[in-house]
Amino acid sequence: MKDIQKRELIRSIKLIQSLGCSYRIITPDGESFGELHIVEPTFKKHRRSRKYPYGALTEHVRKHINFDVAIGEVQEIPCEDFHLEMLRASACALLTRKWGADTYTTAGRGDRIEVLRAVGAE
Repeated sequence: MKDIQKRELIRSIKLIQSLGCSYRIITPDGESFGELHIVEPTFKKHRRSRKYPYGALTEHVRKHINFDVAIGEVQEIPCEDFHLEMLRASACALLTRKWGADTYTTAGRGDRIEVLRAVGAE
């Protein structure tokens, strides 16, 4: 830190002290002024634990769906070990990407999901 910078810093510190404020200043050189306790920030990503491995639901849907099916045909996706609504959500996301919104209908039936292609993707 240059002399002029240090002189202005000390002048600023005197002003802060005269106001009765708590402070902690750390210069780029690592010199520290003030008595305020600093807690180092900890950045921790909180990820939700997955019930199934990444991509397992989509892979299962892809195995059971023919994307070139004719309009009006019904396909079935067996749930096997997957939770029905989670599998259905994955199927809907994939079908929307492939065919578009409002081009199919799904229904959960016990241990399977039925998919009806309603209209062609245009």
